[in-house]
Amino acid sequence: MHRFKSDRRLQISSGLDPMKKVHISIRIALAAAALLMAVSGYVFGDPFVIWQKAASICLECIGIG
Repeated sequence: MHRFKSDRRLQISSGLDPMKKVHISIRIALAAAALLMAVSGYVFGDPFVIWQKAASICLECIGIG
């Protein structure tokens, strides 16, 4: 397939790709959802139990536990 130089210039000059805006908004939405779930887990769950599970998983990865 032959591409004209003007086609390439048109692609470069078009600026931001509309799909990039979609990807950025998806990333922001996922980050907000993750933060919301983390905060709700802390508020509705027992923080000591969460800390204890995280510490035991970490110790198992190191090989101490």
